[in-house]
Amino acid sequence: MTSVLDIDELILDDPDFNVASNSKAQSDSAASGDLNDFIKGSLESVSIKELSINRGKFVKSEVDDTLKNRIELDELDFKMIQFYLGEDAEKRENQFFLWQGCRNGHQR
Repeated sequence: MTSVLDIDELILDDPDFNVASNSKAQSDSAASGDLNDFIKGSLESVSIKELSINRGKFVKSEVDDTLKNRIELDELDFKMIQFYLGEDAEKRENQFFLWQGCRNGHQR
């Protein structure tokens, strides 16, 4: 059973994001690093009208080699209107976050 999650406003103060990607993971696995794969089976979609991240920390690395393709931010301030995760292609258009499974907004 899946659900639709609609949120008016989400404010995250001082969050710490650590994303470890596993290049050997199946493309439909939560370990792939794709946010759509992460919600698959639990949620049909996530919509947030206004998303704010204040003073966040972010690290993205590979599981096998933590220095390969590493991205690290010590302070992240981010605001986004109409954040969407899900399979609706129309709602995914013009999103700041393009899913790892997509190129130029189109499925690979």
